[in-house]
Amino acid sequence: MAKQILQLLWNFRVINAVVAIARQESALVLYTWFPYGSPRTCTQLRVTTLNYWVFEDSGRFLLGSSLFPQKIPHDLKGCSIKVSTTEIEPFVILPYNNNPDVTSKDGLEGRLFQSIMKMNLRFQLNLTGNEKWGDKLPNNTWTGIKRNPFNDVSELGFGALLLDTELCEVLECTDPHLKDSLVWHVRRPNQYLSSPAVMAHELSFRGDVLRNSGQKFDSRVGRRARGLTTRTAACISDPTFISDLGHILPAHQRGVPFVLNLINPGFEKQVRTVDELVRSKLDFGCHSGFDRYLNDSTDKILSRRSHCAGVGDDCF
Repeated sequence: MAKQILQLLWNFRVINAVVAIARQESALVLYTWFPYGSPRTCTQLRVTTLNYWVFEDSGRFLLGSSLFPQKIPHDLKGCSIKVSTTEIEPFVILPYNNNPDVTSKDGLEGRLFQSIMKMNLRFQLNLTGNEKWGDKLPNNTWTGIKRNPFNDVSELGFGALLLDTELCEVLECTDPHLKDSLVWHVRRPNQYLSSPAVMAHELSFRGDVLRNSGQKFDSRVGRRARGLTTRTAACISDPTFISDLGHILPAHQRGVPFVLNLINPGFEKQVRTVDELVRSKLDFGCHSGFDRYLNDSTDKILSRRSHCAGVGDDCF
């Protein structure tokens, strides 16, 4: 009976369990089991007597052993585990053209995984292909990496998985080793042809004064400059105009080439906040796996969301 109960719990990957069974009326016998006890047993369940609870003298444990000792040793005796992953740089990099028989991996999580393998552990790799991380289906099943541990196809899954509440309610999640954020990418705004803000500055060309009253300075300067030679000195007398042009020319210089470096005229207004994005007429593109983070009735984002498969190159 103890073995059947412990085996049932192990089907749900419960290891730290104690089963107490009465031995007549004198005591309870406490049973448990230890995985990775030898290269032959690994996770083959074998019942071990852990302690006894005797009823005499108001009850006491017969032995001084701990009820919940460390179950996973540092030496896993060369046992094998089944692992699911997918290639997603820079987290998991698979050599040999995604060959499922590979024996090494690179990338941030690949190196963490290799550190675990140093505990004298072997692995069988299961690649999820185009399903990658996977999604939850309407019938409460999963696809991709998430499906395999859920269906006991593998014992471990990794590859830039988001540790959301829904996933960690059905699978045991590790402590996170990386934090990330979601960033919207919007098209770069159009550039102004010229700056409409720089007006009414006084230019001096060899003593001739040209007053730019209300017209854009670039066109007036351009027309006047066409009749000047490279020997003509340019003197900008207005400090404000000097800063606008991004060009400094000391007043005492003469005989230098006529040079004017016009400022970058700037760009039109760009979407910079989520609120502006929602109020705009732009469509939204993101992986449907992010929907749970965007499901805000006040934002109306999901009503205009297009699914971006993979890493989202198609939406870009």
